[in-house]
Amino acid sequence: MQGNAPLISVIMPLFNRAHLVGEAIESVLAQTFTEWELVIVNDGSTDNSLHVARGYAERDQRIRVLDQQNGGLVAARNNGIAAARGEYIFPLDDDDKISPDALSELFAAARLGLGDVIHSETELFVTQEGLFKLPLPTRENMIYANAVVCSALYKKSDWERYGGYDSNMKGGLEDWEFWLNFIAEGRNFYRIPKTLFYYRVAPGSMLRTIPKDVCARLKRYMRKKHSTLFSGRRSSVRLSWAACLYLAFVKLRSERRYRKKLGRLSIPDYPRIEKPKLIMTLLVKDEADIIGHNLKFHKAMGVDGFIVTDNMSTDGSREILQEYKDKGWILDIIDEPGQDYSQSEWVHRMASLARHKYHADWIINADADEFWYPQSGDLKAEIANSPANMLFVQMHNMLDNGGDWIDNTSLIKKNLPEPLAAKLIESGRLGKYHQFKQHPPKVIVRAKEYVHIHQGNHDADMVIRHKPRESEDVMICHFNSRGREHFKRKMLTCGAAYEHNIAPDKEMGAHWRHVWDGFKDDSLDMDSEYDKFVGNLCMDEVASLIAKDETIRRFFNGTAKEV
Repeated sequence: MQGNAPLISVIMPLFNRAHLVGEAIESVLAQTFTEWELVIVNDGSTDNSLHVARGYAERDQRIRVLDQQNGGLVAARNNGIAAARGEYIFPLDDDDKISPDALSELFAAARLGLGDVIHSETELFVTQEGLFKLPLPTRENMIYANAVVCSALYKKSDWERYGGYDSNMKGGLEDWEFWLNFIAEGRNFYRIPKTLFYYRVAPGSMLRTIPKDVCARLKRYMRKKHSTLFSGRRSSVRLSWAACLYLAFVKLRSERRYRKKLGRLSIPDYPRIEKPKLIMTLLVKDEADIIGHNLKFHKAMGVDGFIVTDNMSTDGSREILQEYKDKGWILDIIDEPGQDYSQSEWVHRMASLARHKYHADWIINADADEFWYPQSGDLKAEIANSPANMLFVQMHNMLDNGGDWIDNTSLIKKNLPEPLAAKLIESGRLGKYHQFKQHPPKVIVRAKEYVHIHQGNHDADMVIRHKPRESEDVMICHFNSRGREHFKRKMLTCGAAYEHNIAPDKEMGAHWRHVWDGFKDDSLDMDSEYDKFVGNLCMDEVASLIAKDETIRRFFNGTAKEV
């Protein structure tokens, strides 16, 4: 880095922490990302802090030490940032620390375009331990409380844009007030779902030492300064007069309870978008047989662009994706080397890109084996006139006939009744996991109202949660099993991936885990498992659940609209 400006400037105000600052500095020195500088601002310390900081600066030229008379945290942080040479700023207090991959992960997310402010999960240490549980930094949440720690990555140009940290915020909450500038302009925050920052909770920590009267004064100042933000909230809902009276009563008792009740009682009334921008995200792992068809189909149905995460495909999927990126259909390909199959995290990352970087109006989060089929022939026709913020779409498995998956025209319309399923499973003619158990619906989300994805896109957190509204036009044709060899390969590949998954919900990928465990201990015959999964041994009993649907086959035979 010698002679070149760093990419990230870590800013560390220092006051009387000679016994702790070394741990904070060492965590910066341990970074795998190397293009950083550390600007330490000694704020008139009366102990040995300045000597400790200068000792580190003598050993590493990336560390600079500024010395000033005591002016408080806000002044020290602002002076450090003013002197910073980096494109990005990352504040770090003198008693906290970061993981070795923190700057690398934060910078990668910023460069990808995930948000204007990039932060991470936070771990508490010393007198308290465990995850620092904060709500997501939505506009609504940030009005009521700060949901972003001070140690987050943002551009220095944004610090200049907002005039730095407000010098009137003496005594605390200066980071909350600073973030409100971003919130007021609709800027974007992205939280990396991984612990990269460690917050020390100990006697003297800023979080614990703000007197109530000071805190109240600072909040009054913020509300006055950001009056438009605090008074300009909208709900985009319609209510009956009785509901209005009831909610007014609830609001007097509890603001948070009011927000929950609002969604349950209200009728969504969001603006219609005549020509919505629709972006689809796709999670891909060894899908070479179907991914190209998926892209062609959805492009013809009205999708404007795709964002794809490829999880270490080895069957040629990645090369196919690159062809469509070169063609301009795929906006971004994220190469994900993770082995834990963190589906929700990866999908949320893509949805955030769709919303923040590509300004989507609506987002569909799909898998490569799903074909979102609108009876109108146009996905946009359904969402353009919708007053909702989330549409639920029914999902139907396409029965695997053992041949080319495009020729699978048997759509499973109904659930297998539980008594019959139990009988068939007990007799050994149907597996515990089978194609005749319907999936819950999946969702299409309005981008501006989206907060976080849930349960493999079967649900989502939204700014306001309304009663579910089902699409009247769209259904999903799901080709989850595409022949005997595909079944074997998918079960083993995904089962191995889920073995690394540390998520507490073991029901996620339960079938894959089941097959993988049986394969490892040699207690399961893959051919027999396939036959039981697709119902080959009990077709007479399940025939009434199946309807003929040649939509996808006709499309690829050229008898339906194609791009």
